[in-house]
Amino acid sequence: MDRDPGRIGSYFRQQWRVLLVVTVTGILYNLGLAAGPWFEGQMVQKLTDIIGGRAPAAQMIRLALTYLLVIAAVQFMRFLKRLYVRKFANRTSLAMKQTLYRNLLEADTGIGSGDAMTRAISDVDDCAEGMRKFTTELFDTGVVMAAYLALLLHYDVRLTLLCLIFPPLAWLLAQKLKRPVSSAASEAKQSAGRLADASLNRTALTRTWRIFGLESRRNALYENVLADYEHRQIRSGILTSSAEPVYFIISSVSLILIIWLGGRNVLGTGWTDWDIAAFSAFLACFTRLATKSSHVGKLFGAVQKARVSWERIRPFMKNIHLKEEKTAPAGPLLVESLSIDRLSGSGRMFEKVSFQAQPGQIIGITGPVSSGKTSLGLALLGCLPFTGTVSLAGRNMDQFRDAGLSWASWLGHDPLLLSASIEDNIMLGQQHTEAELARLLELVCLDREVSAMENGIRTRVGEGGVRLSGGQQARLALARALAHPRPLLILDDPFSAVDAATEDALMANLRQCCSGRVVLLISHRLGHFPETDAVLYLEPASSLSGDPADGSHFGTHQELLAYCAGYRRLWELAAEGTEVRS
Repeated sequence: MDRDPGRIGSYFRQQWRVLLVVTVTGILYNLGLAAGPWFEGQMVQKLTDIIGGRAPAAQMIRLALTYLLVIAAVQFMRFLKRLYVRKFANRTSLAMKQTLYRNLLEADTGIGSGDAMTRAISDVDDCAEGMRKFTTELFDTGVVMAAYLALLLHYDVRLTLLCLIFPPLAWLLAQKLKRPVSSAASEAKQSAGRLADASLNRTALTRTWRIFGLESRRNALYENVLADYEHRQIRSGILTSSAEPVYFIISSVSLILIIWLGGRNVLGTGWTDWDIAAFSAFLACFTRLATKSSHVGKLFGAVQKARVSWERIRPFMKNIHLKEEKTAPAGPLLVESLSIDRLSGSGRMFEKVSFQAQPGQIIGITGPVSSGKTSLGLALLGCLPFTGTVSLAGRNMDQFRDAGLSWASWLGHDPLLLSASIEDNIMLGQQHTEAELARLLELVCLDREVSAMENGIRTRVGEGGVRLSGGQQARLALARALAHPRPLLILDDPFSAVDAATEDALMANLRQCCSGRVVLLISHRLGHFPETDAVLYLEPASSLSGDPADGSHFGTHQELLAYCAGYRRLWELAAEGTEVRS
């Protein structure tokens, strides 16, 4: 279904089937809740009759069993409603994040601060949560209050109208708190962003502050930012959470009238004649109505928080990718041969590199310090200028770029991770199933570690992945590279932070899952190079003459050992246990 991601209503229309189930189950559940006070009143009356000898105990048992069956059916409807509301929220969050990632990561949005992505993802979560609560409370508050009101009017119209004076006062108070709640939520968000920036600066520039004797001053400034964050979060929390008890107290003033006037009804001196069952049912029903009316404040707080978040992310919720989708060929590009002819980087980072590779092949790339291994990878990504030709299945790399296609996945020295969940870092908003995500974690040997985390795949990794070890960061970034298949997979030292056993497993899994693409394995750890299909050895720039015939050597591991002295020397150092740094 076509949708405009810049309009909230489009997300409701997109999930209309799920919301239809929510509507049916929500109405049945909330209408069924009105049966609770009626049954409770009947049981109080029945107990009174049994004590007075006017009814046998067996009637109480039958009434209680009927009550349990009705409540069980009502709770089953509640389970279905909540299940589908959660599905709606999850799918909405995924759709929003998919659009957000495409805009922030693929478009020139001008976002450069470290906390921008963090705040954007948090805003999406808040927005989806607000939509979930709105959908839930529409039934749990709106429909059930209508059912309770109908039951109250059935028992005593005048007493009901008199008691209903106070709940609207609570709603008016909610409207009065609209501006301060919204303002406090916005200020808390801004303060969180300032704290994130201050934390990054404090970590990255600690040595600089110390050298120039500014460490104490910067610490004092950081404490001020932290104190401001604490103050604004507390204020926002108080306004959001303390409102509901106040609403309930105001709504509950009517209980005094029920006890007084309802008691007169039981005694036969009031507006209507009641028995104990009617009094108990009316009192229980109004208590629940007052409780539900207090939820208006809770719903209002969530909606206001979601509104603030939506206004922040709305500029980035655009279909900027539609033009690319119209011009690009359909389907992922996987099975492609790679041909590189006399490739040279600017500034002689590498010289006259030529080789060919077929889908399913793993090509090892190595060389001494400053031989241009990483620069070669960046050039193949289109991030560095070069001369020569790079083609996939006979098509020049520029043709892919002009068509808006991405031709390579990448894992660099320092994986760039978002301050988001493990799931978001891998999928980047792409549609997926839990089985697909579990398979990716298994391929990168991260499945057991993630399952042991408290929140599993939804565990947040912190800014830049600070909550993970170096090996976990690299494997998480590798899972992301595998999750977005491209004809070319470039891995720059993917095994530098893992142990030997994990390295063996990762190498075997790469061979298994990359049959449809070319893998370039840049590494100074040569233990698995005999298993590669070929090896590219780059000569260091300092050893090249003014006009070298060739700046690289390409062949199998055994061939290079036989004729390439530089590669043979690296292999001997690796065999001796000497680490050759790239």
